[in-house]
Amino acid sequence: MTNAVAGLGLAPDAAMVTFPIEMFLPGSDISPVEARKREFYDGLTQWRSAFAGDGGTESPMITVQGASIEDAFSRANNLMLANRWGDGLPLWPPTRERVDWILRGATQPREAGFASHGAQATLAGLSSKS
Repeated sequence: MTNAVAGLGLAPDAAMVTFPIEMFLPGSDISPVEARKREFYDGLTQWRSAFAGDGGTESPMITVQGASIEDAFSRANNLMLANRWGDGLPLWPPTRERVDWILRGATQPREAGFASHGAQATLAGLSSKS
C-alpha cells in the first residue's frame, strides 16, 4: 500500500495504521480502532523515518539543466514531483504568461481588488504570490 501522505511532503515511510474503508461508513462498528490505539500512539511518538539520516551531512545541491529556461523549469518540476518534494501541485514560478493563463478562468478582471484580514489584494497579485 502506498502511503497516503507521501505526496503531501511527508516521508514515504510514515507510520500508518490501516483499516478497511467499510469500517468508517455510517452505522459501522469502529471498536477495532480502540483495540489498536497503541499502534496510533507508537506511530505518533516513536516512529523515525529511515530517510531522515543522522543529520550530520548536508544534502547535495541539485542542478537541473534544460535547452531553455522553460525546459529547465519543466525538468525541475518533474524531478520534484517524482521525488515527492511538494504537495503534489506543480512547482512553477509565476511568470506573466502563467498568471495570464490561470486568470483566464476568473470571472472578475485581473485588477479586481478585495480586502482580506485588513490587506488589499488583486487576483493577479494572488495568482503570482506577490
